[in-house]
Amino acid sequence: LAEKDSGRVLINHRNRALPVVGTGALSAFLLGLAPLSSAAAQSAPRAGGTDMDSPAYWKSHQEALAGIGDGYIVWESRRLAGTGGRAGEWSIWTANLDGSGLRQLAPDEPERNQTSPHISPDGTRVVYLSFPAQSGEHMDARGQAVPLHMVNRDGSADRIIVADARQYSGWDRAVTWFSDSELAYIGGDGNTYQLNLTTGESQLMIRKMHPDSPSWLPNITRTHAAWSFNTFSLYDAGTQTVAEMPHLGGCQPYFCQDGVWGFWEGGIGGPINKMHLATRAISPILDGDMMPPERRFVYFPMISDRNRLLAFAATDRVVGGYGGYVESDYEIYVAPLDATTLDVIGKPVRYTFDPRCDRFPDVWQAEPALGFHSGKVP
Repeated sequence: LAEKDSGRVLINHRNRALPVVGTGALSAFLLGLAPLSSAAAQSAPRAGGTDMDSPAYWKSHQEALAGIGDGYIVWESRRLAGTGGRAGEWSIWTANLDGSGLRQLAPDEPERNQTSPHISPDGTRVVYLSFPAQSGEHMDARGQAVPLHMVNRDGSADRIIVADARQYSGWDRAVTWFSDSELAYIGGDGNTYQLNLTTGESQLMIRKMHPDSPSWLPNITRTHAAWSFNTFSLYDAGTQTVAEMPHLGGCQPYFCQDGVWGFWEGGIGGPINKMHLATRAISPILDGDMMPPERRFVYFPMISDRNRLLAFAATDRVVGGYGGYVESDYEIYVAPLDATTLDVIGKPVRYTFDPRCDRFPDVWQAEPALGFHSGKVP
């Protein structure tokens, strides 16, 4: 509900305070955050050749989300690369939060698969891995080096920062950003290292205990670590080891940059869950009921640096078994979050419209000039 009275605007969203932005963007902001309730979902245009499959349908929602602050999305895609014509291989793509600027971000690499993009906290750079083209569905390095690249947001200055790196065991997550100048990565030997981008020096963080043991990514506070099918175990920096906690089901775990939350794919197709790391309390963030009727299979979650946005992919049907994460027509969505609770506070917004698979997004948004506020507009 939005109510104007003598120049004041009061905002309430299901009894939860919404972020407040400048009045120039206010009407668009409210439009973009209109919740997609069950009733609205039933009356909304259905996917499959209708309005919700049209970029024009989503343009106002994209612009409303971008009206809060400049930002962009990156993801892995099997669409045709800009100059290589490499349909079926993976490359890194990007678009602005207002829906403009769709393009391939990383330079073409013939016979390579580019995966695992992750944006730096200041939003200026993206890191990603480059696998040999014969790596298969699970990105097996096949005895070859897998460089960890870094590229600027505008696509310039692509360079290798680690000669041989890996994803954590099983899925496309490769680094943890500690700051704009430091990150954790998994080396080709399976150990986890901390890299100083200024000096180029790496230090051991987590030792791989034996050849068949998993490789881990830590959280920013260095209290927990995760790999694909083991969620939020306890990390001991002194011994450089991880005490595995019971598996919670699902996959693709990762950590928020605040050190407070972990999140993961709770099952095949959803829900996307969260865990408060200190208490280990678990609750859902998003499930298929919050999506349009024919985009209710949700996958590949990632939360932005300041916990303001959730990026994920959704499809209407799975092709190829399991999660269909290679052949299915996944499309990229972004939903606004309450930064404190990680509750979704608005309608998920669609950004891609290509029949080939788009997956593993990351999203970044700048802090607005006036900051985020809640309650009454001053």
